[in-house]
Amino acid sequence: MTCDDNQLPNLFTRKGDEHWTLTPVYFCNEVLEKYLANADRYHVNDAYLDAPAWGLKMDNDRTDGLVVVFLKDLGDLPFEEQLHWRKYNIIPPATSGLSDTSFMRSFLGVPTNPSVAPALIFKQKYTDLGKVWNAKYRWDLIKPLSVADEKDFNNLHQMTDENNLKDFTYQILTLTRSIIDSLNEKELLNNIDVSNPDYQKYMADHDNKMDGSLLRLEWYMRTRGCYNAGLLNYLRKLQSYRSKNAAHRRGTADKEMKKLERFFDLDKKTQKDVLDDIFCKLTGYMEYFESLCK
Repeated sequence: MTCDDNQLPNLFTRKGDEHWTLTPVYFCNEVLEKYLANADRYHVNDAYLDAPAWGLKMDNDRTDGLVVVFLKDLGDLPFEEQLHWRKYNIIPPATSGLSDTSFMRSFLGVPTNPSVAPALIFKQKYTDLGKVWNAKYRWDLIKPLSVADEKDFNNLHQMTDENNLKDFTYQILTLTRSIIDSLNEKELLNNIDVSNPDYQKYMADHDNKMDGSLLRLEWYMRTRGCYNAGLLNYLRKLQSYRSKNAAHRRGTADKEMKKLERFFDLDKKTQKDVLDDIFCKLTGYMEYFESLCK
């Protein structure tokens, strides 16, 4: 079977059920590991794999462990890349098909945001929040990422293994850097309502000092009438998990780490499922912040 676009029939020349330009070809999502492991060279984005000298359209807005590519698009790959993809080619389950997102984009021509894969949805909501917050308030809630951090952010993805501590830890680190470490501390402090009596008491009790991005976010939310205890607690837990995991502490810290693992259900679920849960939770918080712009 060829994937040469010039030799494949199209919608008008196809006969019966023969393979044609838009025949979907299925692969295990492990095919992407090669590219995810080399984020400086490759970018695995929503619906597109971007390489220095080539690119590949794909359907990756899914959670079934598959990646789908149209037959004609495989023909655009360099030969050595075709060999790589061929190793992961599978016969899909009978119930498999294109994701709704891919169908809407490819066959109906409708611009559609990802709606299935938690990592893709989160990245879209994160990007959307940056735009609407700045348009509403004229300052950035989350500062623009550095070039290095943006590469890591773009590389956020659904894990291909059920458990892979290195990948899981890397993505938690990326999430905390992209959200907590990138909160605009200066503007949060500048936009706190200083007339709030609770705020005045806090500052008096703490020598008029307020350090830390989450503390400044908390008091911004408290004094602006949008306090969300669950959101702040979750971000602090995520920050603590990142810190304790990176420090490799022993003894007492191990007990603290166990508590954090229970909080995130790591004692019950795979790291892959937990990471998906975190993406979903953070997506909800991006939507909450976006709701403050209406």
